[in-house]
Amino acid sequence: GGGGAPGARPGAAPPADPSCTSRPRIVNHVIATARGVLRPDAPSDARFACGKSIVLSNIHSAMCVPLRVKDDIIGIIYVDNLGQSKPFSRSDLQLLTALGSEAGLAIENTMLYEANLRAERLAAVGQTIAGLSHYIKNVLWCMQGGAQIVQRELDNGHLDGVRKGWDIVHRNESKIGDLVMNMLSYSTGRMPRYETCDLNEIVRDVVEMASAVVVDSSVEVGMDLDDELPPVPLDRAGIHRSVLNLLMNAAEVLEAKGGKITVSTFYDSDADKVGVTVVDDGPGLAEEEVPLLFVPFVSTKGGRGTGLGLAVVRKTTEEHYGDVAAENRPEGGAAFTIRLPAKLPKRDAGTL
Repeated sequence: GGGGAPGARPGAAPPADPSCTSRPRIVNHVIATARGVLRPDAPSDARFACGKSIVLSNIHSAMCVPLRVKDDIIGIIYVDNLGQSKPFSRSDLQLLTALGSEAGLAIENTMLYEANLRAERLAAVGQTIAGLSHYIKNVLWCMQGGAQIVQRELDNGHLDGVRKGWDIVHRNESKIGDLVMNMLSYSTGRMPRYETCDLNEIVRDVVEMASAVVVDSSVEVGMDLDDELPPVPLDRAGIHRSVLNLLMNAAEVLEAKGGKITVSTFYDSDADKVGVTVVDDGPGLAEEEVPLLFVPFVSTKGGRGTGLGLAVVRKTTEEHYGDVAAENRPEGGAAFTIRLPAKLPKRDAGTL
């Protein structure tokens, strides 16, 4: 046996020094000095011999470099070698230091990107809140005007005037309700609750509801339903709201000059898909509006819209593994088409 302290095994670390507790280990040393450390023979280094990881893991060679973001150390890179045949060299430390510098730069860029992303999200939230607040303020202003008409006509005993004021209140109350439901539909991450449905039946119900709303206007609503449509798995409430959104959007476009809306259904047997198309004979879509139609909180209606209706339509159709598209018709007007698979993917087929 070789020399050393009594009872020591050849190659074993020296006995613990009572002053070890005051000596920094490799990681702590790098953080304290902000400099890389290379120990070709770690157990023999007086600074690190008391480190438990070195003793217990039988580490023979180690190096450690700091990760920097500007002047701050945000972490370290530590590498060790359990073999005695090829200890780390100065060139290894230089390579690791270069890697540490590049990693620190990459982390700094990521932190800056995340900070910019958070700032953009906050700005978008602020713009959204401002837009919604403006819209709600206008609706409430209309409701207050209608309430004042109701109160005045009640005081005068004129029931015809009361009916006029109540119509104003009722229409704007419906707008607030639609806004809340659209916000809930867009913000929730729920999956559709599938049931086997007759899509034609859903469309009939939507048209009946919309016809009651536009009964006093010059807008005509018609249907062209495919009698060969197969039963399909749908979230009835989600598809009902989507078709209603498309129909009411078309009605708003035609509100000033009047016109006709046709809601049709179809079955594409080759693709095994069903669909709904809402067509109007209005002025059509402006070219610059088309890319923005389904973007959340971006409205092509100016102060009259919230930018959520079509976003909800797209979200709902995508939840059904379908798609929605908008286009101008050659004969004039616009067409919005929802296409949905007639069968569920295997992973969701068991939810029926």
